Amino acid sequence: MNMYEQTDREMKRLTTLLVREFGKLKKKSVLAFDDMNSLKRAVDECYKDCYRAIVNSFVSIARFYFKAGGGEDTVITALMIEQFLSKELDPVTKYIFKAESDRKRARAFEAIAVSRDAKEVDKALKLYHAQVKQWADEITDEFTLRGYEDKGIRKVRWKTEEDARVCHECAERNNKVYSIRNVPPKPHINCRCILLPT
Repeated sequence: MNMYEQTDREMKRLTTLLVREFGKLKKKSVLAFDDMNSLKRAVDECYKDCYRAIVNSFVSIARFYFKAGGGEDTVITALMIEQFLSKELDPVTKYIFKAESDRKRARAFEAIAVSRDAKEVDKALKLYHAQVKQWADEITDEFTLRGYEDKGIRKVRWKTEEDARVCHECAERNNKVYSIRNVPPKPHINCRCILLPT
């Protein structure tokens, strides 16, 4: 099993849910909204329901990878994940998940309100999904490392896919050993390099 296989399975399930929630917003017929308050409520409800589902999926991912990394005693809760999403600045995307989620919600409302075009719902879903996918990988990496640390592992080895698509920076890091507390951030979005215990 590749390291991200469970993340990919969870993301497939979550993607179906996100499409369904944004589909509800689309079905409410963007063009039929006769007042801004109704539109705002519909957009807010969509993002609120999606955020709740995202946190639940991220809890599932974190629990799986913490245990896979060797962690035993820590109970991973929705509150822990929400704190991670609210406080951690992602070094790759340069944003905080929760703050960016709120910005995307506001932008979606504005775009739909101005254009009155259901295509804006599709665009909003695409942008939100890309954010969620990137952070699913971040959760995978973070809780794998926490599992390693819980097991007593202090160093990890950077491992690339070792194929033609590996970027220059990742290639330079391949097989380098890092202290678990000083692992450099992934250098780009959708980086699938893994960190192996040494």
